[in-house]
Amino acid sequence: MKKDGKSKAGSVIEKAQSAILRHGMIEKGDIVVVAVSGGPDSVCLLDVLYRLKDSLGISLVIAHFNHLLRSGEDEEETRFMQSLSKLYDIPLETDEWREGPQPGGGSKEEQARKARYAFLEGVRERCGARRIAVAHNLNDQAETVLMRLLRGSGPMGLSAMSPVREDIIIRPFLAVKRDEIISYLQSGGLKYMIDSSNNSNIYLRNRIRLEVIPALEKVQPSVINSLTRLAGIMRQDEAYLAKEASGLFGGLKREEREGAIALDITALNSLHPALRGRVLRYAVIAVKGDLFRVGEVHIRALETLIANLSPSASVRLPDGITVRRQYDLVLFEKKGARPSVLKELVIPGPGRYHMQYPPQIINVEEFKGVSSNPSAATPHEAYLDAGLIKYPLKVRGVRPGDRFIPMGMDQPKKLKEFFIDRKVPRMERPFVPILTCRGEIVWICGMRPDNRFRITEKTMKIIRVSLSSE
Repeated sequence: MKKDGKSKAGSVIEKAQSAILRHGMIEKGDIVVVAVSGGPDSVCLLDVLYRLKDSLGISLVIAHFNHLLRSGEDEEETRFMQSLSKLYDIPLETDEWREGPQPGGGSKEEQARKARYAFLEGVRERCGARRIAVAHNLNDQAETVLMRLLRGSGPMGLSAMSPVREDIIIRPFLAVKRDEIISYLQSGGLKYMIDSSNNSNIYLRNRIRLEVIPALEKVQPSVINSLTRLAGIMRQDEAYLAKEASGLFGGLKREEREGAIALDITALNSLHPALRGRVLRYAVIAVKGDLFRVGEVHIRALETLIANLSPSASVRLPDGITVRRQYDLVLFEKKGARPSVLKELVIPGPGRYHMQYPPQIINVEEFKGVSSNPSAATPHEAYLDAGLIKYPLKVRGVRPGDRFIPMGMDQPKKLKEFFIDRKVPRMERPFVPILTCRGEIVWICGMRPDNRFRITEKTMKIIRVSLSSE
């Protein structure tokens, strides 16, 4: 099974080795996880890497993930993988898909795919490997380009699969045609599994492979090469534009925290559309972690959002990402990062009250006479004249037009101006707790009480309000 093949086998090995060296896929001493489904492409990849492992100075681990989507074929597939592991004397790591709700949702096939890559990453970490090799070939690349073209993808989508992804996934076969792989296997007498689902026309990729591309080849026999050449051109241009956009993205960030980021709308609108769309993608990646299920239609919606004059418009993206305008900022936020608005809390009288967000305890106490020392108050507590307070009190978020008279002043001040003076980040302002009494601001919690509720020589009773961590 591992005997030297004929000229076509040599051609496959040469193309794979050339790709490995040209793209720096592997370094001497690396452990490489080889994703093997048992089909012709992955069996061929395993054999090629086995032949090259000594010259490259690497060791291999076989990783097989059973999707359990093909009834009756799973047990045979497992036995075949065990035979490959024994034949090549390479350790085998296996797992199977446990169907159930997956983060991000999607079709059953999408969920199984994500579970497979999570498994491969787990194997890589356990084995101390640096790379995961997958067997996507030239035909797969052409099919991907055509699929994305039909879906209306932009240049990034038409770049299709890259030889190296995220410095982890490597694709040594992107220059190898499917018929070359079959010839390689036949010349070496290599056995492989046939996935019956590959002949089903319920999947778009299968229809493209079985129906669309053969029809196109009648018009343009070299359509496979043409489509992959297009991907290469797009990938080259995309690399340059992505580098430019990356630098701009850093300069446009105004505020950032876990699960959220804010960009300057005016600066965004001044960019060329080719760069603006890429900056928006970087923002999505910053809060979502990837661009999975985020397509050109979503980027166009974001373009419309930032061009819109409405100060509170919003767009929802896949996987719980909300993008909304916040005056001169556009805010990207992941679901669960924080509530969309501060939930109002009613305080009927003295006691301890739990604030859900920010997660704090607000404590309300009453004292007779001026027994406490208000001048020693910390920013997290306020001493107020109880005679000027009427329950219930309320804790709410900031509202447009809010004004109060800061302690020590005698003129009202817009809350927006107060925040600017205090250098409170714009992303944080909507979530600063505001203590109110009958609609009037009593205390900007953690910052400044209102002067109208200050303690004077006439004060008979004091209310102390304080914030503490849970």
